[in-house]
Amino acid sequence: AAGGQGVQIDEAARDPRLGLTITVRYAPGRRGAALAQAQALSAAAGPRGAAARIVIEPGAPAGATASVAFDAPVQSGTPLAGPGA
Repeated sequence: AAGGQGVQIDEAARDPRLGLTITVRYAPGRRGAALAQAQALSAAAGPRGAAARIVIEPGAPAGATASVAFDAPVQSGTPLAGPGA
């Protein structure tokens, strides 16, 4: 993770089915800095970072998070609940 904190993405996310999402929140007037931070985090994540989902949004507190999850591709018409649910 950035700044040497936490677990490295490559160590935590060895399963190729895991997707990486990088979210950066920014204070007013700091959008450019947030974009640069997201790009740096993506580059630091190595090969998985090249396919990362990037979310840039205004908000407080400003900061960044990176998460790995089993993200399945969204398909048009995918039901939210099975029959009888």
